[in-house]
Amino acid sequence: MDIRILTAAELDEAIVLAKEVILSETDASWSKEAANSISEFMTERLNQFTVYGLYAKGLESILVYDSDKMHIILLLTKQASRKKGYATALLNHLKEEADENHLSKISANVVASAVDFYHHFGFEDTGISTEAGGMNYTPMEYLLGREWLGKTVTVIIDHPYGSFHPHIADLTYPVNTGYVEELFQKNGEFQDAYVIRPKEPLDTFKGVVSGIIYHKDDHRSYFIVTRVTENIDENEIIQAVGFEQQFYETRILWK
Repeated sequence: MDIRILTAAELDEAIVLAKEVILSETDASWSKEAANSISEFMTERLNQFTVYGLYAKGLESILVYDSDKMHIILLLTKQASRKKGYATALLNHLKEEADENHLSKISANVVASAVDFYHHFGFEDTGISTEAGGMNYTPMEYLLGREWLGKTVTVIIDHPYGSFHPHIADLTYPVNTGYVEELFQKNGEFQDAYVIRPKEPLDTFKGVVSGIIYHKDDHRSYFIVTRVTENIDENEIIQAVGFEQQFYETRILWK
């Protein structure tokens, strides 16, 4: 099995596979008109997206996505190649890419016939099922970084407790803020983190990830890091991080 991003020269093969699957699907949640529309869309706009291809005997499965938004456009596998884990392998590959860039989530508009598969992988519904253009779909997302909940990490403090905020006038940091040493990448990508409870400036802090803050409309996330032996009330944490997070629509996953 080989998974790779397809070159421009390989996209024609992906278009052939997509048309074969879309136009011959018997249990899909789209009409014939929608199938033709999707097929035309693939022909005209596939080169605007990033395409992973999975090869076994040949090209067996493709995953088309918007790399800027980390949004899945299509995930398709040949009928004869299903139930071999190919689609799951492609999603895992995309998850690895998103993790490496410290993105907070992967989103998708999922047709009804594939909802159970996405749920099994770990996606969650973010809205109600909608019909548009002869196709039924459900907006879904996969929250990244959840495997760090409960793990011990080291936070490198770059905005100590009591220091002035660089963007909010006259505000000093009510918590030590920095990035997770274990997730820092050489290309400069990092994972933000808040250190809760210590009331003095720190250079580093070792603690446990007690929660993760996700933003609805962007790909930033923040680890909430506390002392390993300390249980802190969730409301106290929400109050502590509100100086920045009050400006966003957020969701928090707790340990």
